Amino acid sequence: MGGEYKSRRVESQKVILRFVSDWLNYGMTVDIPVEQMSVEEKLRAMELLWENLRQDERDVPVPQWHRDLLDERDKLAAEGKAHFEDWETAKAWIADKIREN
Repeated sequence: MGGEYKSRRVESQKVILRFVSDWLNYGMTVDIPVEQMSVEEKLRAMELLWENLRQDERDVPVPQWHRDLLDERDKLAAEGKAHFEDWETAKAWIADKIREN
């Protein structure tokens, strides 16, 4: 019974992801049963969306304020005025901030 359930679940994930893929590639509107999806299925669908968006970054609109902020950070880095942390330190800092709230 467990194997059959897993097989049906995997097949339903493929169908959902196929709908998302079709929608992204052909501009189709598709209702996706988000309320019925597991967290794993939702995350997979989001990964597929992000991967598709990354294929051509020029199509993703970037607001001017974001461009300005990135330009300022690039300038500070070029001038040697930027401060960087390694990823582990940054994650610890973020976790501390979350615990504070």
